[in-house]
Amino acid sequence: MPSKGSWASAEFCDHRLALTIWDRYRIWEVIRHRLEEAPFSGESDHVTLARLHAAELDEIKAREAAESPAQAGKMYQQALALSPDDNLLRANFAAFLETAGDLGQAIEQAKRVGELTPQLPGPYSYVGTLLVRAGRTEEAARYFSRALAIDSDLAPVLNELGLIRENQGRTAEAVACFTRALRRDPASVETHLNLGFLQQINGKLDEAMAHYKEAAHLQPQGPADYFCQAMTMAVLGQQDEAIGRLRTLIPYRPEFWQARYLLGVALSLQGKYEEARAQFPEVIRYRPDFAPAHLYLGITLAKQGKTDQALLEFQKNLTTRSRKQIGPATD
Repeated sequence: MPSKGSWASAEFCDHRLALTIWDRYRIWEVIRHRLEEAPFSGESDHVTLARLHAAELDEIKAREAAESPAQAGKMYQQALALSPDDNLLRANFAAFLETAGDLGQAIEQAKRVGELTPQLPGPYSYVGTLLVRAGRTEEAARYFSRALAIDSDLAPVLNELGLIRENQGRTAEAVACFTRALRRDPASVETHLNLGFLQQINGKLDEAMAHYKEAAHLQPQGPADYFCQAMTMAVLGQQDEAIGRLRTLIPYRPEFWQARYLLGVALSLQGKYEEARAQFPEVIRYRPDFAPAHLYLGITLAKQGKTDQALLEFQKNLTTRSRKQIGPATD
């Protein structure tokens, strides 16, 4: 009877699949985000499960020292050399490069995924999000439009395009994008938060709170719920309590740039410039096209006597605002 051989070792499989410590963390992060959504967020054991997943993430994070970014990158490159047309592997590599801070290479890898799967809207959308992070918003808008050409009512893509238009001062177009997204997915927490923030910065607080409350209803005990509580407290003049809620929220959703911005503003108004200053660079990291973040960063730097750095941020604020006036329509 011919030998069937032996099973491949776990280590061999990990290398062929480029399963790095970072990938394990990313997978657990996806699970954690799903637990924030209904129906899981409303379960009686939600808090216990959230703590268990947070502990698992902490454990994986502690093991990252055993695998450097260079080692992980090499593992991806070796795996891709054997399977250059593996779109899933290349997409994971792009996400890894994004996390490592190499946006240029992440964009190139993500674009290659789009070339391998031109029938799918997701890769074009991901390229768009990376381009936004790189400050290339009009190019990002073109990629979001390519995704919408495949599926015209994708709520996540409409959200992204809406944010670009919002930050360009093209409010009517932004509202149209968010409205389309809600028609496609009325339970989209992100859309309600985005539309609420747009209304808030345009002075329409009642409309903003209506969207925040709907987002909280859709995500009880999750980030949207905490954010809505913070905004409600702020409206009632309970600034310390609002700041406390935002501080609690941000570690769970570091990418929630609107919450970071509002926390930074609230801290600035209380004269806590050092803590406030820590928030605005993170806002800019996610949304370099959001001009007010540069303005407030400049203010906090000026208050701390860092005049030269402040002037640079004020200039970036003016430059970003000027682009609102000259940015061409690309939809």
